Amino acid sequence: MTDIELTPADLGLALDEIVRTVSTTVLELDAVRVDASPDLDDELVARVDIAGSWVGSLIVRAAGDLADVAARVMFGGDDIGDAEREDAVGELANVVAGNLAPLVAAPARLSVPVVPAGRAALAERRQVARAQFVIAGRYALTVAMLEETPCSTI
Repeated sequence: MTDIELTPADLGLALDEIVRTVSTTVLELDAVRVDASPDLDDELVARVDIAGSWVGSLIVRAAGDLADVAARVMFGGDDIGDAEREDAVGELANVVAGNLAPLVAAPARLSVPVVPAGRAALAERRQVARAQFVIAGRYALTVAMLEETPCSTI
């Protein structure tokens, strides 16, 4: 495993551009990066693991109301259940990770999105970048990159 060659500031800028592009193209909604963590009521969490020259995970935390909107846009209709909400947040994580992976881990393999992502599974990882967004002026989204840390040997 090699370290990320981009600085945390570079990664933050990359996350900003990727999330804004994904929000505009997939959801057809504008995303604005904010400094403070937005309120993530009824949040859904998705994780996509990235393996290549860099090993880690991309975590997407979306407020429940954003998950509803994303599911309606992606799947159509008004009858949206938990499965569609989870699939939509997982797909957002997958698209962001797919755009990010070539920048940090080329060549890279991506896992399928895992929803909900357990916090225990992330215990051996350190955060290398994080960005918070407000989508369409009201929907909260947080994206973070976590780098896998080597296990200690005895």
